[in-house]
Amino acid sequence: MVLLLATSVAWGLFWPPTKFIFSEVPIFSFRALCGVAGGAGMLAIGWAAGQSLRVGRGEWLPVALLGLLNTAGWLYFSALAIVALGSGRAVLIAYTMPLWTFLLSLAFLGERPSGRRWLGLVLGLAGVLVLVAEDTQRLLANPLGAAASLLAAWSWAAGAVWLKARRWQAAEMALVGWQQLLGGLPLAAIALASELPLLRATSFAVGAAILFNLAAGVVFGSWAWFRVVRMLPVTVASLGVLLVPVIGLLSSAVIVAEPLGPYALSALALIVLGVGAVLPLRWPPAWRKLARP
Repeated sequence: MVLLLATSVAWGLFWPPTKFIFSEVPIFSFRALCGVAGGAGMLAIGWAAGQSLRVGRGEWLPVALLGLLNTAGWLYFSALAIVALGSGRAVLIAYTMPLWTFLLSLAFLGERPSGRRWLGLVLGLAGVLVLVAEDTQRLLANPLGAAASLLAAWSWAAGAVWLKARRWQAAEMALVGWQQLLGGLPLAAIALASELPLLRATSFAVGAAILFNLAAGVVFGSWAWFRVVRMLPVTVASLGVLLVPVIGLLSSAVIVAEPLGPYALSALALIVLGVGAVLPLRWPPAWRKLARP
């Protein structure tokens, strides 16, 4: 459970620096960098740690499919949504991902979520919809952008279910690294074809923001997410993702002074209640001893 919370924190802290990055780096170029550089970084860490980077001949196609769903699909469609809608908050519809994960896990994994998990799903999705409501006018004006955000959610959910469905032979770092690298290559081709003339040297602040996002959000976040999905029921892992927009909004309020209005605060309460229904907090044993009379 701690690793799931750490994943949500890493991805939530990805939000504020992104505001700086998009001011100097075209969005598809940054998304391609997340895939290619993130995957290469993961493979380098695995090599340095002495892990095998080998992928069996019969496993390359499943790894490529994982990269297509988990990396290329998510990064491409979420970027398309941001371009179309012009707002990072509008992409919050992508965090309906737990709903599609629930449905796909029922159909393909045979998971039977408990009543508490369904309650967590309902509360968490209600929180996401409250956040989306703040951008309702923009969404209605651009249904294609909303559809792209929804496709990002579906692709991420399908990738999580595919990851859970197989017994993978490749080492963990190799699996994460190769799927990111393979998923990032199509995005690199798109970026080179459409944004090459727009690329410029970045300022020190934006370069530092890129390095932070690659290290914390892409490398650590992706590794932690893969481990969480393989350790926990995929329905539980996906519900933890609902904390990402909450942490993103809170960190944005602190770092870039983005205001927290009634929509954000209401969503915060609903999402925390929803995730809390699935991930009940337990005091560490030492704390419980101190609490005894």
